Amino acid sequence: MMDSKADDAKGVLKLKDDTVYDDWEFQCRADLRKKGVLEIVLGNETRPQGSPNSKPVKAWITKRDVATAAIIGRLDPSQFAHVREFEEDPAGMWARLKEMYQSSSLGGVVVTWRQFYALRKPDDASTMRTHIAAVRGLAEKLGRLYNDKPSDAQIIATLLMSLPAAYDTLIISLDSHPERDNLEFVIGRLLAEEHRQEAEIGGVIPYGQSLGPTNAMTARVRRDRSQITCFKCRKVGHFQNECPEPGPLVENPFRSTPEAGTPPVIAATAITHPTNSYTF
Repeated sequence: MMDSKADDAKGVLKLKDDTVYDDWEFQCRADLRKKGVLEIVLGNETRPQGSPNSKPVKAWITKRDVATAAIIGRLDPSQFAHVREFEEDPAGMWARLKEMYQSSSLGGVVVTWRQFYALRKPDDASTMRTHIAAVRGLAEKLGRLYNDKPSDAQIIATLLMSLPAAYDTLIISLDSHPERDNLEFVIGRLLAEEHRQEAEIGGVIPYGQSLGPTNAMTARVRRDRSQITCFKCRKVGHFQNECPEPGPLVENPFRSTPEAGTPPVIAATAITHPTNSYTF
């Protein structure tokens, strides 16, 4: 059933050039479907037989005009010249815009694959979810337009190659993980790592550890992670409570025995490095 209320222009993407066509087409198609006129735009619902005054023809003309207005309402005025001749033909209008902006040539495939592999996540400019959406968007475009969708392994490779240096330790740990080819698992680990880094930057110990008044003094001071060795896997760059390797926590070999009456939460732990020594 067609909505008689005027569309809310807020959030409507206007087609200005080929850089926004894919998003525009997706949003416009959804709007046309909601209005019940998408099949007319796709050319699947043609004008029925009968006189212009017959009810079926009148109903079809009404839907045709709704479809035409919906498309024109989502165009920047600079694009009107492409569709003026199709004022009473929304299917022709849709086909013309597709011809203008949706390339299915070999050149389009090459350009899109280059964009896919060239994606990079800036250190702080975007969230991990936004970056993952960008990678998935190009993968979907390759499948939809060129029937050449990347495999999960290719998507994982692009995701990991596109990350800044702060994720190097996670990438190394994933390389030997049995679930490294599971796209959803990798995405989950990336989101968790982003959360952990944000918590660390904010001065909060990750993974739900409390910083109440008694043990606030035990919070780790940020330091160079290249000087930290995990007690569990013996790899450099993270603490054992952040270790991606399976298995129980390992007893700290450097932990001193608290003196009688000393609360465990303030017992000192020393980590020795060839050039530095830390106590926390």
